[in-house]
Amino acid sequence: MKNRLSAFITIGVAALSLGLVGTVASAHTSVHQGSPDSSSSSTSTTSTSTTSTSTSTTTTLPLPSPEVSQAGWMVLARSARGVMTDTRTIVYAGIRYTAVRFRARTTAFHLHGGTIDPPGTTTGVPADAQPVISDGELRVGVLGAFNGGFKINANAGGVILDGKVVEAMQPGMGTACINNLGQLKIAAWGAGLPRKHFAAISCRQNLPLMVAAGQLTALAANPAWGNWGATLASIGAQPRSGLGLDTKGNVIFIATMTGTLPSQLAHAEIAAGIVTGMQLDINPDWPTFGVFGSPQHGRSTNFILALPGYNKPPAFYMSRSARDFFSVMAQPNSWTCSVVSPGLRRGAMTPQPVSVSSGC
Repeated sequence: MKNRLSAFITIGVAALSLGLVGTVASAHTSVHQGSPDSSSSSTSTTSTSTTSTSTSTTTTLPLPSPEVSQAGWMVLARSARGVMTDTRTIVYAGIRYTAVRFRARTTAFHLHGGTIDPPGTTTGVPADAQPVISDGELRVGVLGAFNGGFKINANAGGVILDGKVVEAMQPGMGTACINNLGQLKIAAWGAGLPRKHFAAISCRQNLPLMVAAGQLTALAANPAWGNWGATLASIGAQPRSGLGLDTKGNVIFIATMTGTLPSQLAHAEIAAGIVTGMQLDINPDWPTFGVFGSPQHGRSTNFILALPGYNKPPAFYMSRSARDFFSVMAQPNSWTCSVVSPGLRRGAMTPQPVSVSSGC
């Protein structure tokens, strides 16, 4: 039996990192009338009284600036908040990688299990984490989805879904966690995650980090590609996918169906702007993604961008996926509300149906 580590999940509600329109509390200002000099005579005394009046001032904070396009990236979807998703092609060592960036202030994420892997997720986790994009996500508006990590029996790390520890977290492993606001953070478990003010509801590990502080990790730079998963026919150059964060916290998914080595994928992640990055699934059958040009509220499969040369179409995320995956939703147009789920209760598995907070 493998040693198991109990997952430590910070409980609480994380504060919104999105800029919000707010109202400054009413400021009460006393206005004092100047007291005139008192005058007196043998017959009378003149007296004056000072009065104070109170006024309330309401100040509306300016709206956050919208997400803008960036040279070298092609916009895929926009909202009233600005750019939601954009893409670019990265070429490294003659290999073409497709990178898709999901802007942190305009998108939200959710983690799903698969019908085959992780084992037991079809019956052991709440409906929102089942192997299909949920109706709640569709009500919010779905922008796309992309593959998760290795099978559990690969011993590549743990999985938590809605607070249920499907497989124990392993220290040092690259980990992508999502909180109840749909925000996604990536770090090594035990060195950045769990995080005190980040109330994670779901987490996915997959081997150690490939990129840290904008540089290849020592393991990624090591030419021993066997450290990065079993491959078909023991050939190191395989289709691979990865996930990372840039300096602004934007989430970047990157993949290629061309045979690539782990170190080459790590270099491509850095070229895409990733400063903290991990590998996701590999081999021909599993890297895949699909992105829509606008938020979808029905089970559409009319993606405007998918991984060139994919073996498995991203359409199965709308029906039933054999393996775990990440879904992506659009944040509401208004800056005064956001995608939200209930959060965990006392560390126990808690259903996390997504909705839009009040205030829109």
